[in-house]
Order: sequence, then structure tokens, then C-alpha cells
Amino acid sequence: HSFGKISIAIWFKYCKKIFGINFSSKDFLNYYFWDNTTVSFKYPLIKYLPKTGNILEIGTGPFATLSRFIESRNTDLNITATELNKDFYLSVCKVLTNNNSSIKVSNLNMFDGINEKFDLIFFNPPYAKSGDLEKIGVKRGTAEYMAGYGGENGTSVVIDFLTKAPKFIKPNGKILLGINNKYLNDLEIESVIRNISQLKLHSKFYGKRDNPPFSQIYTFTIR
Repeated sequence: HSFGKISIAIWFKYCKKIFGINFSSKDFLNYYFWDNTTVSFKYPLIKYLPKTGNILEIGTGPFATLSRFIESRNTDLNITATELNKDFYLSVCKVLTNNNSSIKVSNLNMFDGINEKFDLIFFNPPYAKSGDLEKIGVKRGTAEYMAGYGGENGTSVVIDFLTKAPKFIKPNGKILLGINNKYLNDLEIESVIRNISQLKLHSKFYGKRDNPPFSQIYTFTIR
């Protein structure tokens, strides 16, 4: 998910500055990713966030930064989230409890156990190829490795998400996918999109002239 590692204290500082979210020592988890794609999600979420309705985040990470950001802007939304990684899920439960959040989070794989449709679905998926994570010092088998590894070609989780998502989105809803193009470039994403007939690429939030700050946010609608 990132270009490198920073201390947890700096991550919390940036979360406060960028997202207006407070963290405390009670929210601490030994996780040191500087997640650029999370930052790039801020303005697309602001743009596409409905005034009312249901929101689904796939893969909250250890702090549920984006879901908490949404909740801080609109408490009338029903926010559901899933997190497959057990360590991250336990951390998220702790963070949400400490902050009196109403976000509903489950320790599930992607859409497992989900039985409703949403106005907005978003996902910052694992998309690092084999060897990418070792290059930045992430060891195989760790929570960080599992959070970043997207298969040998980096597209396995992305394909799974985009194939399943149309079943869970409302007719006029939006699906947002965040990708750091350093690890999975635009041509690779376009190749994936061409093979998923139910989705239409609505827009790339950061166009070529917009100089994306870190990562691209792909926006989809159903056909």
C-alpha cells in the first residue's frame, strides 16, 4: 500500500491533520505503513458521499481511518465494513469502541456475510506483486505482508473485488478502487476492467493533468 514505513506517531499526526481524526495510545498497533492510497481517497469520498444511505468499506486496515472520516462528516449514514486480517480486525474493534463509533465491522473476507446493497462501496486493496514487499522490508507471513500482497501479478484481489462488487451496489451507486500505480500501473488496471462486463469505468478521479498526490482512485458504475 505504500512507498515505505514511518513511525506510528507520524501516521497518527497525519491522520489528524488530513482527516481530522484523533487517535490515542489506546489505538496503538505495531503497524508502520505510510499508506499513500488512503490519503488519495479523501477528496473522492467527499465528492461521492451521499447525504443518506448505506456505505461499505472493504478492508478497513488497523484503524478504519476512511470509515471514521466518513462518519465524522455525516453521522446519518449507515457505515458497514469488513476486515479479513484478524489482527487488524481486533485493532479496529478497539479503535471504534474507544471512539464511540457506530460503524459496523466484521471479520470477513470481502463481501462474505453481506446481504444488502450500498450507495457507495470503496476498497484500498492489496496490490503489491511478488517481491515488491520484500524490497521495502516487509517479511512474508506478517500482517503487513498480507495487507499489501495482491498475488503474483498484483491483480488477484482487485479482480475478485471488481467481479463481486456489482451484486452489492445500488443502480446509481459508485464503486471506488484505490491503486498506487507505482505497484500496479494504469495499463494493468485497464486490462482488468476490460474483462469485467458488469462494470463501467465512470472516471479516474485524478486525471493526467491533475497530478495525483499519491495514488489513483478509479470510479465505477454498473452497466
